[in-house]
Amino acid sequence: LGGLGGVDRSVVDVVGLEVGAAMERTALFGQDRPLTIEVGRGGDQDIALDDIATDRRAGRLVQAKFRTGPTPAWPWPDETELAAFLRAAVNRGLPFKLTGGLHHAVRGDHPSVAGAVAQPQHGLLNVLLAVHRALGGDDTVGLSSILAEPDPKALVAAVRALTEAEVADVRSAFTAYGCCGVTDPITELADLGLL
Repeated sequence: LGGLGGVDRSVVDVVGLEVGAAMERTALFGQDRPLTIEVGRGGDQDIALDDIATDRRAGRLVQAKFRTGPTPAWPWPDETELAAFLRAAVNRGLPFKLTGGLHHAVRGDHPSVAGAVAQPQHGLLNVLLAVHRALGGDDTVGLSSILAEPDPKALVAAVRALTEAEVADVRSAFTAYGCCGVTDPITELADLGLL
């Protein structure tokens, strides 16, 4: 908050903190705010998830975060890679946030901005159902299949079939997602009759 200059700090209500896995976070645990830690890929991911699981067992308010969309330094993680993250987080009992994508309700090739070349993007409904199935014990092959499903009718029907208890379980595991636009993918969810 020191970089806020003349801003009255008494009106800033910090409700959570987010850092990268490689950052020193020990001092942040004393802030009494939930901490979200972005994890990398490959073997480093397992180490980071194990560390987060250790922190949770110690009673710390911490969750994992994984990037679902591309950046210049982070290629798009395909269905297999996202499925592996979901399986790994659920296996450890870790809640998580997904960021850097989920602009659309359904998996497909979409342009990132008007006029851009369409590129693969994960769908929010696909992810919700994959999390549900991960909680039910599905392996990464089954989760990948759900993440790759392009049929909105099938996804909508499956989401509508979730019980209140199943929805609560999914919400406990998949706590949040980060997206560039506040209407992404809300407009599409409304068009599909889900909102």
